[in-house]
Amino acid sequence: MTTATRCKDPAHRSYSADRGFDECQWRDARYRLDGIPRKASPAMVVGLVVDEATCQILHGGDAPNVPAMVATQADAEGIIPAAVDEMTEKAVGLTRLWVDEVWPTKGQIYSTQHELHWEHEGVVYHAHLDEVWSDGAVDDLKTSGRRLEERRADTDDQLTYYAWGMWAVYGIVVPRVGLDGLIWANPPSDVKLWRPDARKPWHDRQESTRTLEQIRGLADRAAFRDGVRQWADANRTHLPNGRSVAFACKDCAVKAACPAWVGFDTEEIIDVAA
Repeated sequence: MTTATRCKDPAHRSYSADRGFDECQWRDARYRLDGIPRKASPAMVVGLVVDEATCQILHGGDAPNVPAMVATQADAEGIIPAAVDEMTEKAVGLTRLWVDEVWPTKGQIYSTQHELHWEHEGVVYHAHLDEVWSDGAVDDLKTSGRRLEERRADTDDQLTYYAWGMWAVYGIVVPRVGLDGLIWANPPSDVKLWRPDARKPWHDRQESTRTLEQIRGLADRAAFRDGVRQWADANRTHLPNGRSVAFACKDCAVKAACPAWVGFDTEEIIDVAA
């Protein structure tokens, strides 16, 4: 079993970089070109800690100290102490859910946070795959306050990105892609019908596949996007999302300076329940 450090080279494209550009070109440019630091929200910190804790468990290391991990990450991100208790409760509960209900369903792990680099039309891309299994299948771990969208695994761009990396680097079409949703909420009524013992938090699992046609389609979109991004960078012409994509403005570190928010109150209440 292998693991890798995370590449943070800003010149490398990735799923998160592409998503950030799609959500708001203006915000993305402030981070990439102006050096404004990105800040993780409380919900993001919970996800990071749970991911790190599960990796430690899969690698057979010491039992992770989840409360200490939350405290360290929250301090690094400048999150107010009043939010840390709830964040800790979530991170501990979701890690325990993974140990009790997700881990026993898995096979032999090959790698966690598996780092891949490849080149497409002169641009370097990278990806960090949460879990790669011995049969080549890939799983992504999600923490959330709501269930996964219906049939998300069938269309999720991040899973397609992971499949693209495996094909570009190893020449294989992965046999399966999957999402393990660790949901900090009461199970919906339809879930309770077939899982009467389900309770908060609960495990939402989806599986799918990716075809070579789908992978190539994503690669074509990535190349087109990069052409747009290079033109926008050269001309310093980056469109704000115009507040039409509301979630992209949440927790935005540069919202107060955004032209789409001129004249509006940009103060937000921190929501750890998201």
